[in-house]
Amino acid sequence: MSKSIFHIPNNENINVEFSFFGVHVLSNPKNLIIHILTSIEDFDSASESARYSRPKLLITLGILSFFTGKNYSVYQVESSSSSKLIEESFINNKDRDFSFITENHDHSEDIKKVCEKIDSEALQKNTLLFSLLDRWRKAQYQNKESEGQGLFEDESLLSYFHVLELLVSEYQEIQKKEAEDKFSTFLESLLESTYKFRGVALQNKTQEKFKKLKDIFLGSDMLTIGSKINYMLASMGMLNHKLQYVVEELIQARNAIAHGRQVFKDKLIWPLPPFFMLHQHHLDLVSIVEILSARTIAKHYGLSVWADEWDSVLEYLPPPVDIVKNFIKENKFIGLSPDQYFSGTVDDVTPYNIFRCYLKSKIRFEEMETCLSDLIEAVEAVEVTEENSEEILYISIILADSKSEKTNAKCRFFINHINNNKMYNSLNIKDYLRFLEYNNVKPKYFREWIENSLYLNKT
Repeated sequence: MSKSIFHIPNNENINVEFSFFGVHVLSNPKNLIIHILTSIEDFDSASESARYSRPKLLITLGILSFFTGKNYSVYQVESSSSSKLIEESFINNKDRDFSFITENHDHSEDIKKVCEKIDSEALQKNTLLFSLLDRWRKAQYQNKESEGQGLFEDESLLSYFHVLELLVSEYQEIQKKEAEDKFSTFLESLLESTYKFRGVALQNKTQEKFKKLKDIFLGSDMLTIGSKINYMLASMGMLNHKLQYVVEELIQARNAIAHGRQVFKDKLIWPLPPFFMLHQHHLDLVSIVEILSARTIAKHYGLSVWADEWDSVLEYLPPPVDIVKNFIKENKFIGLSPDQYFSGTVDDVTPYNIFRCYLKSKIRFEEMETCLSDLIEAVEAVEVTEENSEEILYISIILADSKSEKTNAKCRFFINHINNNKMYNSLNIKDYLRFLEYNNVKPKYFREWIENSLYLNKT
């Protein structure tokens, strides 16, 4: 038996104490201290403890990263020590308190559930949990190392997606069985009520048709990865139309990364990436899938952690394109006040959601003009705030090319107003032109406005 002790700086100032399967973690204002008890061969020295204790150390780092949202890695270990023991020296978990308190949350009940789950089975029986936490921590590490520069963003997104794929494996057989049962019930009902089979003949005919039609209705083209993820999310009570749309976007990005594609761009925008990106999406997919994958892990194990973060994500997730197009087609924007429009009162559709669809070439200029002209004409300068200025600026840049003099005049006024009052989020208003042209949107007036020195900052 050997005991290893690891010290990691307590930079997040968390207050923790928990234990599981020969691991005891506690904190002080300076350090997180991880004690690990492992079996060791009699012929091995204490220096071999690092090898024996590494699996449990990785599990512990996964738990710390998952509950704090901050990445913990072996590279943060400042000091460690090992010694051989005559006998086991850990206190039973029942005699020890469980606490996990961060700056904003108390996860003490959740950490107790996780530790009890680990201790209730042999270590090898928790392979799924350990794999999920480790894969999630690796994705988190890759994202952190990217530092917003795109260095490992593709790899990070793929790793987070692997978490969902791994977790889906726990639900896919249930989904398949449910599909088979419902299809069999449908066939039997059809044969009985419409074709008037009964008794043994009904059973035999149902089995016969089920075998013939199974591959058509229950084949791999039906049980796609998207279908499996959505089924899992529905089982967890998380699925809605906005999340289904995110899953579609996520799968497209994952396929672009996994299968590769031509990536050359002759022009780039800030921040400049170290490599050409394999995917191009206007949603912040990495941040979304980080929280989504964390919340699905938590839901699977009955934990409350990541609930607040997921609720915040749900607030700004855009509606699917078909809902936006239907919103325009049915003129649902008529009668909306600016406040109602910007807050997405109807179908969660906001002016920015409409702009996003235009940016992705999902709606035409004329459609955008139809549903946003009245809004832009109704908004007064005093109503432009830090919260909506970005939205109004993008709309104004696009609709400044409108054939309606009333509309384009108001849009051109807002471009100048927002610029003069420095109400945009970017460091330089020219970045908006660069962003749009990078995405193949060519705003004629806005480019001329900059070229003709109406914008005087030459930086």
